[in-house]
Amino acid sequence: MKAGSFISLLMIFALIGSGQPLAAQVGSPSPMKPSILTGRVFDRNGAVVVGSEVSLIGDRGTRFGTLTNDEGIYLVDLPAGFYSLQIRAHGFSTFSFECYQIPSEGRVNFDVTLQVSGEPACVSGLEKDISKPSPRGEK
Repeated sequence: MKAGSFISLLMIFALIGSGQPLAAQVGSPSPMKPSILTGRVFDRNGAVVVGSEVSLIGDRGTRFGTLTNDEGIYLVDLPAGFYSLQIRAHGFSTFSFECYQIPSEGRVNFDVTLQVSGEPACVSGLEKDISKPSPRGEK
């Protein structure tokens, strides 16, 4: 009987020891796949801007970057996280976006329209000449 009790006790310990989650037993976890940030860079007339410099700086100082191709397209592989995004091109104002979140293992599309250097960021379709008084006292 002592031998039977000992075997029973061993089986109980074996069952308790095997109580790990199944996923932990099926090999090592796969490394995270990078996320992809892609998009196109345009001017305000809708023409693509070739050779734009796309730069991302992560919250830990990690840098990623690329240039737009002949179709104005950029593509950057990077880990998930928060980034400062800047896009520069000759003759255009620098586009900046702070705290841009890249999700894990996803593909994010982010198109950008650059402004010509020295051009106001907001351009109205109706420009008003404020040097002349308006009729009826309107401003």
